[in-house]
Amino acid sequence: MQDRRPSRFIRSVKEFVVHALIDWWHRNTCEHWKANVAMSFVAAIISGYAIRWSIGFWAMFLPHDSWAGELVIGAISMSGRGFALTMGVSALGGVASFMHEVRTDPTNLRIINALGHMFAAQFAGLIMFLLSVEWGMTTPYGLALCGVAGWGGNKTMTLLSDRLLAKAGIEPTRR
Repeated sequence: MQDRRPSRFIRSVKEFVVHALIDWWHRNTCEHWKANVAMSFVAAIISGYAIRWSIGFWAMFLPHDSWAGELVIGAISMSGRGFALTMGVSALGGVASFMHEVRTDPTNLRIINALGHMFAAQFAGLIMFLLSVEWGMTTPYGLALCGVAGWGGNKTMTLLSDRLLAKAGIEPTRR
């Protein structure tokens, strides 16, 4: 019968990797990481619901035969699962960006910053998902765009705005 236990070399590599990961975790996280993650999670849920409700509000006022009206109708008609996936992946990008921002400047760790970050991330992710549907992309590509847009947040919306204004022949204004 053959010995099925891992060799000493494999065990030592595994121990090295585990110790390296634990060491990296201790060097790169602060003592409030659980509070940071919890605050980001709560902010993502609140902003996701706020976006869903605001879409319903705007659906009452936008003409349904316009391009913007069609996007809003597309967002309203998304299944709960599809909307949750879109918001969740966008929020993951937003959480990663928020944690990166907090890590560089710990004074940014406030609930209002987390809410603003998540709202911008999820709104940008929703817009990119709806555009990916419009462009005929598959759902995984659309969700990947959500994550990237979630990381970019306001920068993604500025980029989209500049592209649309340039296409319309209008020079974007900056303050």
